[in-house]
This record gives sequence, structure tokens and C-alpha cells, in this order.
Amino acid sequence: MTELDTIFRGLFEGSPLSIWKEDLSDLKKYLDSLKEKTDDIRQYFDENPSEIMKCAQLVKIVDVNRSMMELIEGESKRELLGSISKYMSLPFQVPPFKEAIIDLSEGKSQSYVEGYTVTKKGKLIYLRYLTYIPEKFVSTWAEAWVLVFDLTEYKAKESILNEKINENEFLIDLMTHDLRNYFTQFQGYIDIILTENLDQQEDVINFLSKAKKGIQQATKLLENVSVLMKTQITKDFVLQPIELKPVLVRAKKFIINLYPNQEIVVSIENIPNNLFILADSLIEYLFINLFTNAVKHNQNVIKQIDITSSQDDGVCSITITDNAKGIPLNIREEIFTRFSEFKKEGKGSGLGLFIVKTLVERYNGRISIESRVQDDYSKGTQFITTFNCEV
Repeated sequence: MTELDTIFRGLFEGSPLSIWKEDLSDLKKYLDSLKEKTDDIRQYFDENPSEIMKCAQLVKIVDVNRSMMELIEGESKRELLGSISKYMSLPFQVPPFKEAIIDLSEGKSQSYVEGYTVTKKGKLIYLRYLTYIPEKFVSTWAEAWVLVFDLTEYKAKESILNEKINENEFLIDLMTHDLRNYFTQFQGYIDIILTENLDQQEDVINFLSKAKKGIQQATKLLENVSVLMKTQITKDFVLQPIELKPVLVRAKKFIINLYPNQEIVVSIENIPNNLFILADSLIEYLFINLFTNAVKHNQNVIKQIDITSSQDDGVCSITITDNAKGIPLNIREEIFTRFSEFKKEGKGSGLGLFIVKTLVERYNGRISIESRVQDDYSKGTQFITTFNCEV
């Protein structure tokens, strides 16, 4: 081995890039024979998928470096050398290999493809393969180099980013759709007042009251969207002790002001003072949405909401009980998803309970649903939330 060969060998073995060396000479001979039968290699492989595996058997791995061994969690070089077909047993490994040999068959000296594979220990990783044939071997393909880039972490972040984009698109659609509905209502009420020549002040006040309520609902929608965006974007928040009773007092005042013509009784007398749960400033919206849900779907003259709590070994359980129409058992699993059963009734955006679930998870808590009266869901609902609390 010459001094230059020794230096090259050291660079190969010590490279931080994952590299393997291949002998593609048998593959080239086979592809050349195929070209005598067909002008379209891609179409041929599409019509004869088993031929891909035949091509894999003709590819020989000659050498791999340490970085490649670490990437695929191999224990010895010997187990990796030889035909590449032994790595082609999984369906998701075939497409990138197919694209690579099509690129090379079209006269390209390099191919750049992406795909998944599984390490020797069963870990799924996402890779980008750069296959390169040096100029001196273009006629024979006796030597080819494959550089492998690990994209697993990148793809995970890309997936999170795409999810955020989809969430934001949803919020934009939600605001556009629901706010348009609210504004249409406002315009209708104002048109009636301006064009109907209403004689009774009582009628004018009635329509203005309806418009005011619509504005309150639109404002609540914007608050909901704002809360949801904060829960998605602010991932580095710090939970801190928040006294529960003042939060409930503010949520109670909000719901009574939101429905001034409704008789609403919110009982928080059983909540002790100095009960602190681990949360943040958004906790108030969790209870506002639960209270709103209890009133909005309640046909009783008196809308009753009772809140109780209990503590055990650093965990606080808070139960919100209402006398509304209840939630059937068959939709309780999906009630916290967007556009749930209540949306079908044309009441609201269906976002409120989704925000509740999002905030509960934000605080590392849990939420469940029970009937107020056992075996009769129509008599009201209990939302049972649990949070970590300050002991």
C-alpha cells in the first residue's frame, strides 16, 4: 500500500460522514443487457418489480467506514459486506434503490435519493443517499461510493413544523368562517333597526342586545384562537403555583356577564382558600370554556354549575358539575376534538372543549367525563380534571 493509499484509508475510516464503497460492475452489465430489450428502464421496472431485487443481488458492498457502522448499529464489517440484497427485504427500502439505479442507467455519474431503513438493532432512520461513480470507473462501474446523511432528526423537526403550519391554517380558516357569520348577524340587526322604522324603543333595545351578544361571542372566539396559538407556540413555558379560587371567581364573573339575560348559578363555596395548582396564566380560559359549555347547552331556566375539589398526595381533582342536557356515552371519546358533536347543532365553533383538553395536557393533567346522575346522561355532566398541586 502506497503512502497516498494509507492517507486515503485514514481519511475514509476517520470521516465523520457515513460512507460505503460498492462494486456495481455486474449491475452495469445487467442494465446494459436490459437496454437492448427496452428503451424505458423505469417502465420496465414498473411492469416487472421483481427485477429490482435481482438488481440488488448484483450490487456488492466492498467496504464501510466507522461512521457508517455506527449509523446502522453494526457490530462488525463482515456482516455488512457482500450483496446489498440482504438489506432490501423491507418494502420502504426498495423505492430509493430503484430511483438510484434508474439515475445511473440514464448515464448520470451520481444519484441523490432519500429513503428509510432499519438499523441492525431495529431503529427506523431516515437517510439521504449520494451515490457517486468516479470518472475513471464510469465505463465499468467497478467502483462506486455512497455517502449517507442521517436526516432522522431533521425529519422529526420538519414534521413538527408542518403540524404547526397545518394548525395555523386551521385557525385562520376558523376565524375567517366564524367571524364572517358573526358580522353577518350584526349587519342584519343593524339593517332592521335602520330600515324597519321600529316604533317601540323596546324593539330597538332587543336588537341591540342581540348584536351585543354577538360581539361578545366574536370576542370570545378571538380569545380562544389566541389561547390556542399560545399553547402551540410557547413550548418553553414554566408552570407555577396558581391559587384556584380567584381563578374561578374571574371565570364566574365572565360567564355571568356573557349571558346577562340568563339565570346562572356558579357555586364555588366548597373550594378552599390557599389551594394552589401548578399551571400558568392561561388556566382561567380552561374554566371559562367549561362554564360556557355548561350554559350554552342548557335548556333549564336556572343554569347550575357546581365546583368541588379534593387533594391526595400532590394531586388535585376538580369536578365541574352542570345540569345541562348531558353528553351521550358514544361521543365522549371525541368530544374534545375540533368540530365535535356540539358543532353539528350549529352552536359555536366547536373549539372550546378542544382548548380545554389542550390546556389540561399543557399542565400535565387529565380530564374525564361522567354523568351527573348515574345511568342517565341527560341529567347533566361532570367534567373531572386533575392537576399537580403545591403540597
